[in-house]
Amino acid sequence: MAITELPFSATVPDVTTASTDDTDPDIFCWWQSFHPANPGDYGLWFGFVTGDTDEYVDIDTGGYDTALAVYEGEPGAFVDVPGGCNDDGLRIGSGSILRGVKLSANTAYSIFVAAYVFVADDASLEFSMSRSAVHRVTKTEDGDDGQCDETDCSLREAVNRSIAEPGAIVVPAGRYLVPGGLDFGAHHPGGMNLYGAGMGETVIDASADGRVMTFPSQDDTLQILTWGLHDLTLTNGSTAESGGAVFAYHGYVAFERVAVTDSVASGNGGGVAVHFGAASFIRSLVAGNRAAGMGGGAYVQRYNLEVRESTFTVNDAGEAEARGGGGLAVTGLYDLQLFNATVSANRSRTSAGGLYAQDIENGVLKNVSIVGNTFRELAPDAKGGGLWIGPVDRMSLFNSVLAGNHVFGHPETPSDCEQDEQHDLVAIDNLVQVPGSCTVSAAYNLVGVDPQLSPLGLYDSALPVHLPLVGSPLVDAGDVSGTNCARNDARGIARPQDGDGDGIATCDIGAVEVEAPDDIIFRDGFD
Repeated sequence: MAITELPFSATVPDVTTASTDDTDPDIFCWWQSFHPANPGDYGLWFGFVTGDTDEYVDIDTGGYDTALAVYEGEPGAFVDVPGGCNDDGLRIGSGSILRGVKLSANTAYSIFVAAYVFVADDASLEFSMSRSAVHRVTKTEDGDDGQCDETDCSLREAVNRSIAEPGAIVVPAGRYLVPGGLDFGAHHPGGMNLYGAGMGETVIDASADGRVMTFPSQDDTLQILTWGLHDLTLTNGSTAESGGAVFAYHGYVAFERVAVTDSVASGNGGGVAVHFGAASFIRSLVAGNRAAGMGGGAYVQRYNLEVRESTFTVNDAGEAEARGGGGLAVTGLYDLQLFNATVSANRSRTSAGGLYAQDIENGVLKNVSIVGNTFRELAPDAKGGGLWIGPVDRMSLFNSVLAGNHVFGHPETPSDCEQDEQHDLVAIDNLVQVPGSCTVSAAYNLVGVDPQLSPLGLYDSALPVHLPLVGSPLVDAGDVSGTNCARNDARGIARPQDGDGDGIATCDIGAVEVEAPDDIIFRDGFD
């Protein structure tokens, strides 16, 4: 159904007659615990094309349990809009809501509404889309005098205003000191999206006095809200609990082009902690954070995690009794997805210097680089310098490199991959320098090979990555069929490329795709 103007509303009767299609996407923020079928069941589509200006919109669905997602692109190749996904949770008969979603000018969008559970035979969908309230910050000084207008509105005042009137918050370039942090209210009615002027341009700094942002639980209603953070830096958070910079409970948090840096938690998640919720990191940086518990960079527990074109580096986790995860720790997830991610130079005092993954229903790592992480400083029996896989239903590793991970202070004691016995690991077209206890077959992977990578740095990229050097065995060594090759690399370069110049374009292993020789000048990282 085409949306021709805003505001728009429609009633769609008898949704159980809606057909499904193989191109219907899986909704990432889907709360899967009670879902009996594919998200495409009873799927309904709405289309909207923006004009010459950006739009900030609210979307509401009702009539039965729904999940809602906004996409760009074509069927079969949809790209989700970060912060544009909501599943209201376990409330039978309720709809989903989004607030303050930014739609770029002159762009076509597809909006997907799917049924959750317990849909009556004669169920009808109530759908509406309208322009959002937009709260624009006008000064960098902190404070709250209860006013937020076009001439006088601090960031804290805009946040408090969004609690009363959910929508979008727009924050210009500048450094915003927010001692004590920003609390989005114990009973926020709708979620929100917050937009800065760019990573490093809009900096929100908690001055080591509390978290930068705290997103509330909705336990009294079982409502799950969507919180979108875009184009900014969150830094200098501190808490005696979990989530040094950002903490969310029972919600979905989307980070798009966001840096989370230099924050500390006495619990889990030095940078970010999401408990009983979902998170996505898209083209984001998590760096220089520390947790006494699990997940120096981030900790996500219970539902879903998606990481795309993002880097986790120089994070630190774990006291002697903790289970580690220097860069990232995830437990109890239905869906774990890492595509074109770099996990490098993180440190765990216990297990898993890079990524700790346990109790995962379905995990997929595709074109991931887990390189140069360290572990075991305080726990002699700790395992998994790069990747630790605890009990999982299924973990798949494609086109990824695990190399150079080792015991802290002892590079002569490598450990790239360790796994618990209770799991199903599928590993194809990877380079694993030291497989350890991971079942990585040399028939389908490069094993015991030096990947020949550059140091972590900026190589025509917004975020630090490792670049394959001239002669690297990673080049054109991935999935020949292209089935498990991500469409772009961590820098946004299209895959696959003919990196070795043999006339055949094949996916590279790792987060970075080497361009065809005619397109590059200095592949060794010097210019």
